[in-house]
Amino acid sequence: MNKKKSKNILFITLVSFLLVVYLIQVVKLGEINFLLGKEEKKVALLNDETANLKVTVSQKGNLNKLEDKIQELGYAKINKIDYLTVSSSSVAVKD
Repeated sequence: MNKKKSKNILFITLVSFLLVVYLIQVVKLGEINFLLGKEEKKVALLNDETANLKVTVSQKGNLNKLEDKIQELGYAKINKIDYLTVSSSSVAVKD
């Protein structure tokens, strides 16, 4: 009887140990998945920011080329722009 009792205690101890190891692994896996999700969001934000910066650099480059071309052609720089305001009642509309 004593041998059987010691086997049962050994079995219960082993199962308890394996259960604790399993729970620790599950918790660690949950932490890793949480951190991975945060990092994936950061990567997505950085990719969006990179795309926006590429567009901005391209636009600035095109504007610089345009300004250089305007100066090359000898056009004057515009300092002030005045707009005409026209009311809708004074404009002819074709039906």
